[in-house]
Amino acid sequence: MPPRKKKDRFVLSQTYEQPTPEIEDEILEAYSDVLGEDKDEEEDQDLRLSHLPQVFRILKIPRVFVRDIETAIEYYYNHMGTKTGTIDRANAKQSITFDMLESYTITSPTVKTHAEILDIVDIDKLIRNLTRLVKFRDNFAHIKSSWQLFLEHSGSKVANIENFKMELPQLKSVKTQLNLDNDQHTGERLSDGFMIDMLGCCKLDSRERLLNFEFKSGGASVGIKDFAEILGRIGEFD
Repeated sequence: MPPRKKKDRFVLSQTYEQPTPEIEDEILEAYSDVLGEDKDEEEDQDLRLSHLPQVFRILKIPRVFVRDIETAIEYYYNHMGTKTGTIDRANAKQSITFDMLESYTITSPTVKTHAEILDIVDIDKLIRNLTRLVKFRDNFAHIKSSWQLFLEHSGSKVANIENFKMELPQLKSVKTQLNLDNDQHTGERLSDGFMIDMLGCCKLDSRERLLNFEFKSGGASVGIKDFAEILGRIGEFD
């Protein structure tokens, strides 16, 4: 067998971001259930951003994967929904919250003011985003056990693996512990730059949209939600 090329070390999944018919049906059923519960008044038949936590609960998404979204939703209604001025992209919380709005609602990316924001959920965006969250749910045991092993190789002593953030020095330790400094087949060294690129790939989806909406996500770090995204990208859920 010929030696692997370095670029083949991680082959990105071609199906990870695509919903299966079963997942799409499950999301649509949860969508309909929430509308049925909360839409008694005939004049409003739209799912609002404020109803997303109900959708998450119906789908039984582990909270570790949605608490960033719920925090951004709460911030929107408490601090942005009643404003009329210009959206302040220099404000980190406003900027992240607007990215969340862009990812889940019919709000246009060209919107400049708070008054132009629409909190109506876009069904196509909902299916696209919840597809990965449902896959995280379905593979939660695998994600946790893999993350635990990853943390053990970093030498970190962790009380709560779901809240822990691994930074670049610890990732370098993992690389050394797993003997990734040199490829067994080619003798090539896995560079620190590659590790940084790996971190970058879990922050944005294939459309360059933000995936993690934590207000205090740190710099070059990775948590369990980021790690789940990496596993999905390399085909662990296929």
